[in-house]
Amino acid sequence: MPLLGATGGGSAKGFGALANLGYFIRNSVRLRFNSTASSTSYFSRTNSSAPTNNKIGTLSFWVKRGIIGSQTGNGQYLIETGTGTSDNTHFSFVMGTTDVFSISQYHVEPLLTTRVFRDPAAWYHIVFVFDSTQGTAADRYKLYVNGVLETAVTRPGDCPLNSNWAILNSGQAINIGRHSTISGGRGSEAYIAEWNLIDGQALTPSSFGKTDAATGQWIPKKYAGTYGTNGFYLKFSDIATTSGSNAGLGKDFSGNGNYWNTNNISVTSGATYDAMVDSPTLSAVASNYAVMNPLAADSNATFSNANLTITSNAAGEGFIPATIDFDIASSTGYYFEVTVDSGTAYCTTGFIPVSKFPGKMWTGGTYPGLSTYNPGFEIRFSDGTILQNGGSSAYGSGATAGDTWGFAIKNGKVWARNSSGYFNSGNPVTEANPAVTGQTGQWLLGFAERAGAFGAGCTYNFGQRPFAYTPPTGFKSLNAFNLP
Repeated sequence: MPLLGATGGGSAKGFGALANLGYFIRNSVRLRFNSTASSTSYFSRTNSSAPTNNKIGTLSFWVKRGIIGSQTGNGQYLIETGTGTSDNTHFSFVMGTTDVFSISQYHVEPLLTTRVFRDPAAWYHIVFVFDSTQGTAADRYKLYVNGVLETAVTRPGDCPLNSNWAILNSGQAINIGRHSTISGGRGSEAYIAEWNLIDGQALTPSSFGKTDAATGQWIPKKYAGTYGTNGFYLKFSDIATTSGSNAGLGKDFSGNGNYWNTNNISVTSGATYDAMVDSPTLSAVASNYAVMNPLAADSNATFSNANLTITSNAAGEGFIPATIDFDIASSTGYYFEVTVDSGTAYCTTGFIPVSKFPGKMWTGGTYPGLSTYNPGFEIRFSDGTILQNGGSSAYGSGATAGDTWGFAIKNGKVWARNSSGYFNSGNPVTEANPAVTGQTGQWLLGFAERAGAFGAGCTYNFGQRPFAYTPPTGFKSLNAFNLP
């Protein structure tokens, strides 16, 4: 079951765990960037107590990248304190525009990674250790990714001896997911899970994870220690928004009551629902889900909603796949949904064998319905037409902006539906009346744009949020647990 992502410096070995390893992360939250700062989703809190020791602490969390590189226009701030103007009062952890991790105090960067982390299919475990009491400057900031100390780093500046870690200071305002004082362009597109902040202890990754002996993967384990006064634990399992109380997605499970308020985070069903079951562990309850792959696209496509929405920004023809491929002839049924946002005349969902996929495929004249990519095919949202082998055949009905279609796949057959049910009286359970039949091998599914005006857009749901329709009995969502 490949998870198709980067071939660069980021390691995907931390993406998940086997089903029998005992500790599961069941929930995550999607952070959604918006160029209008007031619409960017984030968590916020202000420390109200004196810390146990604001010169020593540990931060541990899991993150799955959304927008890659410079698509937000600036670095993406994962956690930041922006109210101070000194080393003692300002701190940030940033996903940079070149896909490096940047950690800074005020205007200096005590640590900047050399290798990049751009895999949209990977969950990365981050452990940052702050200990400004250390005599050697390089020992005051330590960054671990998937259990490994990052040594390929540059240090443009130093963390001052005995300086404060701002996120532990009393009265400090903190944000997860955006920069607090710079408007626009500084939010994150990402999935985040299992946030632990430890006040007063310099720990190692072994407090939060371990290497699975059978797979070599770095996997989570439950933190069993204490948190200190201003420490917190967010596991995002209380599905509600949070404002002014220790409840909802910002609930602190450390016992300290250091809750976080939610801002522009939605738990209303639909494309903006942010309480996900996309997870760095694998189980029937939560797993690592497919997203759309920004590494297999060029500048003709814009990604948003943490790689679940694609919008074309230039006229042309092309195809962008999801990060999971699957056996189209498998007797295990798979199900996913697509909401048509705009441009129904030029927006389709396509399917193509992995053997026909030439890597970055968004180029003129390459879409799954062409004879060049036989046996690839696509189903057009404007009228339900099936495009295959250079020709077309009638199948369904048309969609308008806002409509959601469901797709079922089993035994080399594909069915499509809208709110009225499956087209052509199709029935995926009995395998009656499919749109396409007789396909074999490993396949990719994805977003395809036909030639015409730009602006076509679709939002995908592979099961990381609630489906609009009930999947056919026995059919599974597209995640790492459900594929061999």
